[in-house]
Amino acid sequence: MFRRNPAVRSSATEVRFNADFDARLSNTGRVDADDFARFRQAHTYGTAPPMNWLIGKLALLRERLDRQAALALYEPSASTCVVCHEPAVFEDWVQRHFPDALA
Repeated sequence: MFRRNPAVRSSATEVRFNADFDARLSNTGRVDADDFARFRQAHTYGTAPPMNWLIGKLALLRERLDRQAALALYEPSASTCVVCHEPAVFEDWVQRHFPDALA
């Protein structure tokens, strides 16, 4: 049976969730443990819609970084967020955790 990926949302409630999520990512630049799990699920789901969702969220973070605003990126090995000010640090984080999103 098809199992819906909760990282990809399309109902009115889900559209609102994504709009709020996008605003929070743009305004705070924070990817906490729950966000990271959502990103990981989208990355590993294996179809284009979740991957495109993830790529969109990563693009929002990159845009924030390009505006000289810091990010706080969850690092699972440390169970904490690491502050990021440099594009190279962000790209390394994406490469380590979501490499298919760079393709």
